[in-house]
Amino acid sequence: MKLIVNIFMAFFILFLVGCNGDVKIKTSKKGEGPVSALVTIYDSGGKNIISQNSTDSGGKLVISLEYGKYKIKSSLADYDDAIGEVKVDLFGAMFGIDVSMPMSKKKVAANILEDNFITR
Repeated sequence: MKLIVNIFMAFFILFLVGCNGDVKIKTSKKGEGPVSALVTIYDSGGKNIISQNSTDSGGKLVISLEYGKYKIKSSLADYDDAIGEVKVDLFGAMFGIDVSMPMSKKKVAANILEDNFITR
């Protein structure tokens, strides 16, 4: 009986080690609500792209990631990129992980020289 329990526990541990965690990414415009945006997921060093996808019209993207740390960037034209990190572990794999990525409008500096044309 003890052997059967040990074998069952070994399979259970192998199952947990090989599991992925579901990460729900929500993109939004600050003060305006959800928006579809490009989401790029990098490795922990931030150099290698793991995945690149767009959120749906409701601003949601669910992706399954292996255990580890990841950097996330959401991009939208005329808005600053939202950058964050996520750690996928056993707890996150069991209950799911939610990441909110609010983006704010880009601040545009006026160029005084271009605004005041000199005509001859």
